[in-house]
Amino acid sequence: MEYRDFGKTGLKTSILGFGGFHLLEIPLREASYLLNAYLDAGGNYIETAAGYGNGESER
Repeated sequence: MEYRDFGKTGLKTSILGFGGFHLLEIPLREASYLLNAYLDAGGNYIETAAGYGNGESER
């Protein structure tokens, strides 16, 4: 996984993000598999919002 500076925070973010918008549309087992595969690959940028599934995508 490649990383880039996250502004001037001193933090690094992966260049590949993981979007959570559609996670509630697939079975929990598949969503967990996808998220864990992303994390195992070194990803650290997970995009979600309170408006995604009335906040359920953040759980």
